[in-house]
Amino acid sequence: VQILLDCGAPLRPRTDQGKTPLELAEESKSDASINILRQYKTPPAKSSRLDWLHDQSNFDRLSAKQLMESSIDKPTNGMFIVRRSSANLNNYALTLFYDNDFFNFEIIHPNETTFYIDDGPFFDSLEHLVDHYCRIPDGLPTTLMCSVNRSKEIVLSRIQPFIASHMNNQTKGKSVMLNY
Repeated sequence: VQILLDCGAPLRPRTDQGKTPLELAEESKSDASINILRQYKTPPAKSSRLDWLHDQSNFDRLSAKQLMESSIDKPTNGMFIVRRSSANLNNYALTLFYDNDFFNFEIIHPNETTFYIDDGPFFDSLEHLVDHYCRIPDGLPTTLMCSVNRSKEIVLSRIQPFIASHMNNQTKGKSVMLNY
């Protein structure tokens, strides 16, 4: 568990039944995993809301599309912004450009410390959610590569997409035991 967390795995992914690793560890009475998961402190997020958040109440999916189209000659794969959801102002929406199309994903925000997309992991903040999807697509059509800020400037992601060599660098010199 610790090695996965050290490699940037999310703290609260969910099973098909909606259970988190902590809930599974508690069910199986795995004290070592319970301690790791309860004591783990999520590192600060690297992304900044200033780079991608457009939280004006009238900024909808059409506004997001128009902003991205006007920022350069043509939007690039992985270009995104985050905005308030038009359907539910407690939630947010991710507008993402990929393969000549715009996609909109609702970011559910049920309480102060939970943000998630569809069946994806729970995150403590919008910034942590954006960091995750910059690393891996995890259900999205592509990773988040660059955003458009309120000044209409394109901002490259502060997070690099995950590649296998990243894990090798993080686990070098550590033994890994897989239990089946």
